[in-house]
Amino acid sequence: MIKINYKNENDIVLFIKHVTGDVKVSDIIKSPNEHLWISMNIREIDLLNEIELMDIGDSKIRILYSFSIDELIPSSENSFSNFAEILELNLNDNAELICNILNKKEISIIWGGPDAPETQSELKLDYYIDNECSFVLLSMDVTPNELTDDFKVRDLVSNADKISEVLKQIINSIKKTEK
Repeated sequence: MIKINYKNENDIVLFIKHVTGDVKVSDIIKSPNEHLWISMNIREIDLLNEIELMDIGDSKIRILYSFSIDELIPSSENSFSNFAEILELNLNDNAELICNILNKKEISIIWGGPDAPETQSELKLDYYIDNECSFVLLSMDVTPNELTDDFKVRDLVSNADKISEVLKQIINSIKKTEK
């Protein structure tokens, strides 16, 4: 069973629902709330903080995969910019693979810090690393019509698991180069 938190715009859980992986994503986004915001915490997937689905207006829903890569936080306070450069290179090297996992044709890989540029890419990957935290946010905007009956909760979970595996390989590669 997968625990789904239905939240309001203030990040307060209004109610919780448990579903199986066979439930259609289009069914879980039918919310009695005016503002849709759903989060799923799948503890069995390494690095994954949560999967979120939220109404962003204009008849679009954002699917967001949030990953923590805190193990890349450098011990030296000044070397996080080196780690960020290496991380960006590795993410770019794996861009096609990430696109294939999510069945998208293009991806924008962007530093997620202050003054991050806006992009109209169908898939967006924000990464951030400093001497206190490190994360990767992968998001895509879809219309409810794109969430066909074939797209199930297990597909969201499977995508998160595959992306987690790619990120673990990137982390291991970066750790090897830093030794």
